[in-house]
Amino acid sequence: MRVALISDVHANYEALRGLEPDLRSADRVVCLGDCVGYYCQVNEVLDAVRRLRPVAVLGNHDHYALHGCPTHLDRAVQRGAAYAARVLTPENRAWLAALPLVWDGELGGRRLLAAHGSPWNPLGDYLYADQPGLLRLREYDADVVAMGQTHRPLLRQEARPVRVTPGSVGQPRDGGGGACFAFWDTETMELELVRRFYPVGPGLRAPGPEDVL
Repeated sequence: MRVALISDVHANYEALRGLEPDLRSADRVVCLGDCVGYYCQVNEVLDAVRRLRPVAVLGNHDHYALHGCPTHLDRAVQRGAAYAARVLTPENRAWLAALPLVWDGELGGRRLLAAHGSPWNPLGDYLYADQPGLLRLREYDADVVAMGQTHRPLLRQEARPVRVTPGSVGQPRDGGGGACFAFWDTETMELELVRRFYPVGPGLRAPGPEDVL
């Protein structure tokens, strides 16, 4: 089975649309959270993600859109969450609300553990490459542990479980630009980090104060 791993689309439909040929070629898609936040193409992204019928988990920005954003967070985070909360369609709101924080199951005969931040702190953790928490993932009985949140691609294949963060589709932060995701071949256990560049059009913008009043 060929599985596409995506994360942190953040209401950037143009980036997600640029991945459509790749996502259509996959047998299954896994979405690691944060479909919304930061940008304004909220329902366009959620409609497209839902059409993929993915395995999916909730991200912290998705949670903020549903339940409110802490006021101590960055203003861009607060505006993105408030805008998403205001424009979400009932169908997309219900879909987000039904997502689990952690998904633990089989794909292609392999066990996948998926969470946005970490399996023990799905909404709050950021497991960067230098974080000792990555070693804690060895405690889990899985073939692959997949996470989002950091917006930086990461792949550790030297031990089981394989640890992978596919990077961010909508807002990569590793300096490379483009839309980042990953492919996983469940038969060979090969994982590939992928980056696709896409044209940015006028539809991609961040919400301003006038959008959240």
